[in-house]
Amino acid sequence: MASLGRFLVISILQGFVLGEHQQNTLNVPQVLLPYVPRGSVHTNFSLKALQGCYLWVSNRPEVASILPLYSNEEEQSVKQLGRKCSKEAIVTAQARLPERQMTEILAEEEVTGMILRSDVFVDIVAKIEIITTTRELLLGEPPEVCHIQAFDTEGNMFSSLEGLEFVWELKTVEGVGSVNAQSVLRFMQFEFSSYETSPEIYSLEAKGSRGNNIVVEPINTGTAIVKATLKDKAFSNVPPAQVKIVVLDNVMLIPGHDVYILVNTSVTYNVIRLRRGKAAVVPMPSSQFEFKLSNTTVAQLDVKKSSVLGVTKGYTKVTLVDKNMLHIQAVHQPVAGVHVVDAAFLGFSIVPHPDWVLQVGVEYDVSVQIYSYDNHKVYITDNIQIKTVFDESYFQVLWSSTNGSFHHVRTLQKGKSILTAVYTSIKILGTDVIYTFDHPISGQQEAEIFEPVVVNPEIILFLGIQLHNRMWPPRTSFNIYWR
Repeated sequence: MASLGRFLVISILQGFVLGEHQQNTLNVPQVLLPYVPRGSVHTNFSLKALQGCYLWVSNRPEVASILPLYSNEEEQSVKQLGRKCSKEAIVTAQARLPERQMTEILAEEEVTGMILRSDVFVDIVAKIEIITTTRELLLGEPPEVCHIQAFDTEGNMFSSLEGLEFVWELKTVEGVGSVNAQSVLRFMQFEFSSYETSPEIYSLEAKGSRGNNIVVEPINTGTAIVKATLKDKAFSNVPPAQVKIVVLDNVMLIPGHDVYILVNTSVTYNVIRLRRGKAAVVPMPSSQFEFKLSNTTVAQLDVKKSSVLGVTKGYTKVTLVDKNMLHIQAVHQPVAGVHVVDAAFLGFSIVPHPDWVLQVGVEYDVSVQIYSYDNHKVYITDNIQIKTVFDESYFQVLWSSTNGSFHHVRTLQKGKSILTAVYTSIKILGTDVIYTFDHPISGQQEAEIFEPVVVNPEIILFLGIQLHNRMWPPRTSFNIYWR
């Protein structure tokens, strides 16, 4: 029994020590820093322990040095008690040979003596890349931060580029219709943006230089190339990095869905611009935007009216083209579809209730719709004429639209009534000619009208009666209710 107890104690202590060791680790097991020649800016990286207070040492300080970074509390301990331990330390690349070198950083916990290790490598930079969250920016939306990542000859990514200077440039994209890059994007300092960055980059920007991160703000639609180069001559063999960024206007078409129209009818499009949560109509024609049709046989475009006229049965796409984007083939542009169809039958709808069981003395909105042969609702225009007949003994027509497709009515008495509608004619747009159909399409809808339901009496009062008893069961301290 004693041996069993001793075994449990040892197991618990081992588990405690192992758990403590697993918790006390450095933030990274390996660090890769760029080689820079003598006289150039050193690159730093911060090593951190999760808990405890450590003494830091580098096995090869000529490759990378280590310097404790004290918190306010730790700094007081250094001054008052002479302690030199810290949770955090700064690793600085010191290697002076353009080849891969390594040193071990050891951190010894002051109380327990536990030793943590991180391997630090210093190597030459072989290439750099610009990393972005997105390469499509919207006007009026927050700017984008571009980051630079560097890699050695084996493709390993460097842990830090802090302190290194970069030259950032905007290059114009070549091609017909391209716009000047300076009118598309501009660089911002982090100080004047909503983003935060490292102290090293703040310091560089204060001196008029740039670091490995930069803020890019869209100022006009178009495309531009963002190019970055390591400034130090020691990196002259490292090719510059560049990305192409597209700036789009946040616009949409209304209607934005596919519409179905008849021959000799048209649909008018509006362009809506969204900026900082607010919508505004873009006057058309515009110096920036234009409409294009994919099939000019099926439909015709009226540029002045921003309308599409159905010419013959078929399908065409309406695309809103940004004139600053003519040099780009595959860019997101607002698109809507137009189907030119034949009228097949009529349908009816009523609001505020969807069914045709109505009540005497109530006002309703009645609409007549035209449908195609594949059951799609046709876009009703002003130049069509629908004749709708209401039985005057059951309905009072309060208002009707000019084309006869919409009516505001009031029911007069109970009973059943038949509504009749006929698609009689169409006016040829741009002329005074009205074409009347020899065999017009018609439709009917039955409506059933009832007197309002009255409940008598309107108010019923009941005498309040307590419908539960309260009891205290023995040996309990809570209430039980029976209903």
